[in-house]
Amino acid sequence: MKHPSSAIQTRVGLAILLALVAIGTALFLQQYRYDPERFRLGLVPGAPSGPGDALALPSGAIAASPQERFDATTLSDKIDGRADLYLAAGFQGLRCRRFAAAVGDPDVVEACVYDLGSPQNAYSAWSQQRRAGAPDALIGRHSYAVSNGLFVATGRFYLEVLAARGGTSALALARSFAGAFAAANTGDGAAAAQGELLPVEGRVAGTEALLATSAFGLDGFDRVHIARYRIQDKEATAFVCSRGTPEEAAALAATWRDALVAQGAAAVPAPAGIPGAWALDAAGWTEIAFARGTLVAGIHEADSRPVADALAASLWTTLQADRPEVDP
Repeated sequence: MKHPSSAIQTRVGLAILLALVAIGTALFLQQYRYDPERFRLGLVPGAPSGPGDALALPSGAIAASPQERFDATTLSDKIDGRADLYLAAGFQGLRCRRFAAAVGDPDVVEACVYDLGSPQNAYSAWSQQRRAGAPDALIGRHSYAVSNGLFVATGRFYLEVLAARGGTSALALARSFAGAFAAANTGDGAAAAQGELLPVEGRVAGTEALLATSAFGLDGFDRVHIARYRIQDKEATAFVCSRGTPEEAAALAATWRDALVAQGAAAVPAPAGIPGAWALDAAGWTEIAFARGTLVAGIHEADSRPVADALAASLWTTLQADRPEVDP
């Protein structure tokens, strides 16, 4: 037999319900009562430089948290889902530091500095994550800006410096940090030099990248410079990479062809005027590759055979000009 709720139980239940409503209302209203000074609680003064591998704070900034350090085993704790890209690019370590302006806007900036071991590796990580259409940040040779931060490859380091809310003063601190770090860690040298062998005409700006490992899904196809092209409303990717000897370059071109054939690609006539080149039809895309000296180059996933041939010819001409001493 069910017993009706007592008056006391009813009053207790009603009181709990009213309390929950009050808490929810308070939380809702609190978002409109943002107090910058309370936000600053816990910030501690930061020195312009520190011991060991401490990242230096820009002038006018105070630390918002202790510096964090991550190695290969803990990297995924910081950037879950993207760790493999950095590990494949020669990841050595990551340092992150948060800071904010000492006065005024409390917007927090987080600077993350990836040590990739070499300028080529740093450029690879930077280029593979470059955002289409993002403007040059004018910090060293390899940088770009977004609405709330900066991305820079300098020396063996790749930097991501982001402001939580993208405030003007916070972005100024971000630029100050990135500029000072880049000036102290130069030496990017020829990080993108081979990529400069790719044709200029038709290239989509900002698509240049260095694939550190397993380009196009092929193991051993590493250190490959690529760029995307748009010609006559058709698209294609051009690529170039270097091997130790001409024999290694020829072997890699053959391995790439064999891998595509194993996936169902069919041989089609080779492009004219390029000694040793081959061409395949891969589910409607055209694939072309050839070796010249120690370089392997070609066209990947071209929408149109005529465009693939034209781009391959342009690439061949560029390589001939760069290495005229190589016999065709």
